[in-house]
Amino acid sequence: MGEKTDLSAVAVVDASSKGLAIWHANVGVLEGVPSSRLTGAWLLLREQVAEIRNVLAAKPWLATSSAEKVIADLGIGPTRGVISAQATVAAVQDERRRLIAAFQDEQDQRDKARQLVDLVLPAVPAVPERWEPAEGADASVATALAMARWVERLVRTWDEIEAQRLARPFLRQAGGSQQRPLALVVA
Repeated sequence: MGEKTDLSAVAVVDASSKGLAIWHANVGVLEGVPSSRLTGAWLLLREQVAEIRNVLAAKPWLATSSAEKVIADLGIGPTRGVISAQATVAAVQDERRRLIAAFQDEQDQRDKARQLVDLVLPAVPAVPERWEPAEGADASVATALAMARWVERLVRTWDEIEAQRLARPFLRQAGGSQQRPLALVVA
């Protein structure tokens, strides 16, 4: 498994016959509730190597296999790693299970009159076996958009888990009193 990193933006990339579709998604801690975590989109031709390098610079990537091939063929290497979607989801699921266990331990120590309100944590979105293109989007960007929306759902799920953790003093002990960003697992 790769290392964990807490960067605020990631690049989601897919290749099409026209070039590369790239979306940026904010995965950091945000104040308030943003309307979207999708922060930028590009459709770049393969010949636009400098622009592709610039858009991907200093960000970990989540890319389709076709995009990884195009990027490698262009001689561009990851500067902040390649995101392992499966390992990142597994890490979020592990933290979710850890919080549920800590909640249950606290609940078990209380008498019936002092039971806690149930801890309800959202389900973690699974990594699709195959990225289905986003409905209604142009075919050249539809898969990258679907992937970016999945990243957005994962980050919102993490934000909800963190909100529940911070709302309960006994759950703050292990993770601290501040909201933690989603820890991406990168290789």
